[in-house]
Amino acid sequence: MKRNPLHFTLGAALWLMLYTPLAHAIHYEEWSAAVFTWEELTDPLISGPEADADRDGRSNFLEFVLNSAPKAAGSGSDVAA
Repeated sequence: MKRNPLHFTLGAALWLMLYTPLAHAIHYEEWSAAVFTWEELTDPLISGPEADADRDGRSNFLEFVLNSAPKAAGSGSDVAA
């Protein structure tokens, strides 16, 4: 019987998840540079990680983690802040 080369055991899949770096991972600074204007970036009360630019109760860092829009209240997932 031939083995499927794409067949992974749970242990192998877990190992890959833990030990393979994420190619698409970005840092908060890269994300904020993409979503805020230059003027907003110079004001940490708007673009800082603890700021809440859209006043929806989610910090900008939480918006980053959830991949939601920091300037649009209610965007993204419905996780309680």
